[in-house]
Amino acid sequence: MDEFRNELKKHEDYIGKKYFLKQKYISKLIKNMYLDMVIILSFFVIFNILFSKSSSYKSIRITLVGLFALIGVLNTILCTKSISKHKAIYYQVTNNALIHFNGKKNYIYPWSDFKSIVKDANKLDMLYPIVFKTSNKLLVLNKNIDKNYNLIADIIKNTKDIAEIDFKVLEEFKN
Repeated sequence: MDEFRNELKKHEDYIGKKYFLKQKYISKLIKNMYLDMVIILSFFVIFNILFSKSSSYKSIRITLVGLFALIGVLNTILCTKSISKHKAIYYQVTNNALIHFNGKKNYIYPWSDFKSIVKDANKLDMLYPIVFKTSNKLLVLNKNIDKNYNLIADIIKNTKDIAEIDFKVLEEFKN
């Protein structure tokens, strides 16, 4: 952590805007958690209706109630942790670097490390189709970042004299 703080101090001259995940996406994650709970409860009710007349069911009923309750609690805990992690994800543009926090760890991409910016239409749904190649990594942005168009424009603005930028990207981000 001290190593990150020392690296961050190099980029403290201008702390720019942070780009977080869209609130709409976070709301979707929360709705999915509630939907999971409804599904678990529905399975419990269906299981209870189907097997309530069985003689052996009466003896294991408490165990099954506990099992479904445990599944519900574990689902809630895991979803809550996932939502908290997603709320913490951000990208931050500074004068000297792009800082990315993925919910667990910070990554710093100095502008001088950017080698090229290309458009790749074959990216998965969750990823924005622009790939930033740095000296040691490929950086692909999450599509659910709020104002991702502005973030990409900021990255291009800071790397236009350093990185080779694909014509398709320049056409899309003329600013």
